[in-house]
Amino acid sequence: MRPLAALLLICGLTLVAMAGAVVWFAAGWRMGWLAGPPGIARNMYPVAGPISPNWSRRLRERFPIGSPETRLVEVLRREKFQVDATHRVAGFGWARYPCVYTLTVIWRADEVGRVRAVQGGLLNACTRPDRLAPQAPLHPPATPPSEPVVAPANQSA
Repeated sequence: MRPLAALLLICGLTLVAMAGAVVWFAAGWRMGWLAGPPGIARNMYPVAGPISPNWSRRLRERFPIGSPETRLVEVLRREKFQVDATHRVAGFGWARYPCVYTLTVIWRADEVGRVRAVQGGLLNACTRPDRLAPQAPLHPPATPPSEPVVAPANQSA
């Protein structure tokens, strides 16, 4: 093979590989595969469950009792949480294969808009790839099924 042709082939393959990497990265970013928890939860390892003590402690440090509810809502929205201020709940989800995570925040406020209670939870759903494959054969066995066993009717005298 000529040196120029080999060089062109190598450059072409390199460009194709780079384009594939860019497409893979863009798709992963858009689908949340490369995203992580929000900034407010960085460097924290919350315990999974409807109420997470670590996450709740972090929220209470950031939004202590008596702080303005509007500030809590503003910060959560800035951190990209989906906030339902009417019901006083918020959630933030992301994925890292093979898991999907959701940080939750619920709070109470008084009639003048001051936080009275705040707590958080971490919900997760993880799959084990080895359990995704069916355990039973996809096709039924070649032998016909046996006849069903019929119990005799109860005869009373």
